[in-house]
Amino acid sequence: MARDRPLRVVHCPVNTAGVPWTNVQALRRRGIDAQLVVFNRYTLHPEADRSLDLEGGLVQRQLAQWKALAELLPRTDLFHFTFGLTLVPQSLQFPILRAFGKRSVMHYLGSDIRGKPPEELAYGKKAGAEIVGSYDAIRWVPEATVIPPGIDLTAVTPSPPSGRRRPVVVHAPSSRRRKGTDHVLRACEGLDVELRIVEGVHHDEALALYRDADIVVDQLNAGWYGLFAIECMALGKPVLTFLHDEAVRRTEDAYGVHVPIVNTTHDTLHERLAELVVMAPTERNEIGRASRAYVERVHDLEHVTDRLVELYDTVLERAGARRTPVGAAHDRPDALALGEGDLETVPPAEPSTPAGEPAMGGLGAQLRRLGRHSAIYGIGGLVSRVIAVLLLPIYTRYLTPADYGKIETLLALTTVMGLILRAGITSAFFRFYFDVDDDAGRLRVLRTSFWFTMGGGTLGLLLLLALADPVSSLLFGTDDAANLVRASAVALWATVNYEQLTALFRVEERSVAFVSASLANVFLTIGLTLLLVVALEKGPLGVIVGNFSGTLIVYLALLGYRREQLGLQFDRGLLREMNRFGLPLVPTALFLWMTNFSDRFFLVWLDDVAEAGLYSVGVRVASAMVLLLTAFRMAWPAFAYSIRDEGEARRTYAFVLTYLTVVTAWVALALTLLSPWLVDLLAADQFAESSRVVGPLAFATVAYAAYVVIAIGVGRARRTQFNWVVTGVAAVVNVLLNLLLIPAYGMMGAAFATVAAYSTMAIAMAWWSQRIYPVPYQWRRVVTATLGAVGLAAIGKGLGGGVPAAIALTALYPPVLLALGFTNPGERRRLRALVGR
Repeated sequence: MARDRPLRVVHCPVNTAGVPWTNVQALRRRGIDAQLVVFNRYTLHPEADRSLDLEGGLVQRQLAQWKALAELLPRTDLFHFTFGLTLVPQSLQFPILRAFGKRSVMHYLGSDIRGKPPEELAYGKKAGAEIVGSYDAIRWVPEATVIPPGIDLTAVTPSPPSGRRRPVVVHAPSSRRRKGTDHVLRACEGLDVELRIVEGVHHDEALALYRDADIVVDQLNAGWYGLFAIECMALGKPVLTFLHDEAVRRTEDAYGVHVPIVNTTHDTLHERLAELVVMAPTERNEIGRASRAYVERVHDLEHVTDRLVELYDTVLERAGARRTPVGAAHDRPDALALGEGDLETVPPAEPSTPAGEPAMGGLGAQLRRLGRHSAIYGIGGLVSRVIAVLLLPIYTRYLTPADYGKIETLLALTTVMGLILRAGITSAFFRFYFDVDDDAGRLRVLRTSFWFTMGGGTLGLLLLLALADPVSSLLFGTDDAANLVRASAVALWATVNYEQLTALFRVEERSVAFVSASLANVFLTIGLTLLLVVALEKGPLGVIVGNFSGTLIVYLALLGYRREQLGLQFDRGLLREMNRFGLPLVPTALFLWMTNFSDRFFLVWLDDVAEAGLYSVGVRVASAMVLLLTAFRMAWPAFAYSIRDEGEARRTYAFVLTYLTVVTAWVALALTLLSPWLVDLLAADQFAESSRVVGPLAFATVAYAAYVVIAIGVGRARRTQFNWVVTGVAAVVNVLLNLLLIPAYGMMGAAFATVAAYSTMAIAMAWWSQRIYPVPYQWRRVVTATLGAVGLAAIGKGLGGGVPAAIALTALYPPVLLALGFTNPGERRRLRALVGR
C-alpha cells in the first residue's frame, strides 16, 4: 500500500568505518526519514543521531538496549542492522519485529561473515534481505544482495600522482596483521621511494595524506579492497592490493568495466611496486584516471543509494506494505565491493583463501570445518556420556547386573529392528539431499524420507506391542519382561522418527541447532529417568521409559518447528531411487549390528546375564571412544559429500583418516591405562572386573573409525551394493570368535572378538573402496599412530604403577610419534613455529 508520509528507517547499532552514517545522509537527501542509532560512538567515526552510551554490567546494558527498541518500534518502518548486530539478542529481535509488522535488512561488513560456516550466519536469513559489499564476500552469504560502500564523489576532487623523482608510497593499516604491513615494509626495501604509514589519525587528516600519494598499497590478505582503496582511487591514485580472481571476473561482468587495481600478493609486491616506480608519471596518471572512472561507475554514493532504496522497496513489497518510491532507481546490476579490510573491527575467524587454493579455503580450512562441526556435535554427546557415566554409581546401586543385561539386550533388539525398518533411508537421505540443487527438490527428498520413516517406525511399534510376551520368553526364558518389551516398542518408534528429523539439521550443517535438540533430549531423559528409577523405584522399566520420554518430547517439539516443511508429499519414484541406494546398506548395517551387539547375546547364552552386565559396564566406561566417534560421524557425511571437487575430496579424506587415527588411538591409550581407576571411581565394587575389557574395546573403536572414513568413498561413487560383503566377513569373524573364546575367557573373549572383527572390517573396506574410489591414504602414518599407542598401552599394563604412571605414559604418545618419524616436513615446521610462539 502507498504511504502518505516518508519511509522511516533506523540504521543500527554501530557506525563501522562510517558506512552507516554515509548511507543515512544519502537517504535523507532522498526524502527518507533515516537516522543512525549506535551502542557507543567510535573514536574515528563518532557520527550518529543517537548513542545509547552502553556501560556497566550486562543487566544495565540490556535494559538500555530494550528501552531503545521500545521507543523505536512505534515510529520505525524498517530496521537496517549492520555488522551482524541487532539492538537486542538476535533470537528475540526478529520474532519481535515480525510480531509488530516491522521489516529489516541485515548488512554484513567484513569479519562478521568472513570464514564463518552457514549455521553461524543463519540468523541473517530471518531479516527481509541480506546485504554484502562484494562478489568476494558473497561466497559466505550466497543469497545476499551485493551493494557496495558508496562515497560522495562531489566532495572528492581528483589529485593525480605527482611527477616527483622519488615517488611517495602510502599505506594505511587499520590492522597491521590483517593488512600485511610487514610485507609492505620489506617490499619497499631497496626501492627509491618514500614510504608513509598512515595510522591512528582522524579521517580528515588521513585524506590529506592520501592526496599527496603517488602510489597506494591497500591490503595483502583479505582478497578484496576496502574504503581506503576506494577513497584513493577516487583521488586518482594507482592502488595495489590482493584480489581474488573469481571476484574480479564477476565484478567486471556485472559492471562492464575493468577493475584497474594492480593485483598483487605479498610474494609479488616488491616486483609490482618496482614496475610502478620506474613507470613514467604519465603512465601512473593513466592508471589513476581509470581508478577514478571505476569508482564513479561502481562506488558513486548516488548509484549506491539507488540500489539501497530499491532493496527497501522490495522488502516492503514482499510484506504488502510498499511505499511510494522517493526517486527513480537506476536499472543497475547488483553492486560490488564492500571494503572488508577497512570495515573489520575484530580479526577474521579464518584467513582468506590464498590464490590458487580451492574456493572453500583448501585442506586446512576443510579440516577446520570438519573439526568445528565435530566439536559442536561432540558437546551434546559429551554431556550425554558424562552424565551417563556419572549416573553409573546410582544405576549400579538400584539395578542388578541381570537388570543391566536385560536393558542392554532390549537395546540391541530395538537397534536391529530400527535398521531394518528404516531400510537405509537415512543414508540415502544424506546422499540425495546433496545431489539436488533446488529447494523444491530438497523438500521432496525430506518429505519422502520423513513419511517412509514414520511408516516403518509405526510398524515396528505395533509388532512389538503385539508380540511382547513371546519376545520376552525368547530373549529371557520368561514372559516377566513383557512390559520391558512394550516400553522398548515405544522407544523404538520415538528414536527412529527423532533421528530422521534431526538428520535435517545435519545436512543443513546446523550443528548448533542439532546439539540444542540433543541437549534438551539429554536433560529431559536424565531428569525423568532419575525420577522413575530413584524416586519411584521402577527398576529397568524406569530406565527404558525415562529414556524414550525425553526423546518423544523433543521429537514433538521438532514436529512443530518443522511443520511448514513436513507437508503431505510422497514421491514414489524418488523413493525407489533412494531404496536402490539405501537397501543394499541394510544387510551392511545388520552385520555391523551383529559385530556391535551380538557379544551381549552370546554372553547371556554361553555364560550368564551377570557376565553380560559386567561387560556392559566396561562398554560404558569405554564410551569416551564412542563419544568421539559419534561426534565425528555426525559431521562426516554432510561434510564429505559437500566437497564437490574430486581432487580436493580425495586429499581431504586422506588427511582425515591420518589425524582421526591419531586422536582415537591417543584416547584409547588413555582409557586403557586409566580403566581400573575409572571403574573403581564410577561403579559399585561388584563391577570392578569390568575394567579388563575397556582397553580392547577402546582400540577396537580405532579400527571402526578408520572404516567410517574409508567407506565414504564407496558412498560417493554410489557403489554401495557390495558393502554387505565387507561387513558380513567381519560379522562372521566376530561370531566365530565369540563362539570359540567366550566359553573359555568370558567377557575378555567377547572383547578380543570385537577387536578382530573391526580390524577385519577396516582392512576389507580399504581394499574394496580403493578399487571403487582410490584415495591416497597415508598408510604408513596410520599404522605408526596405531602401533605406537598399542605399544605404550602394553608397556603400561605390564609395568603397572597406578594413575601417575598411566598419565605419564599417555603424555608420552606425541613424543613417541615424533621419534617414530610420523610427522611430515610441513607439520614439523608448524610445530616449530607453535613452540616458538
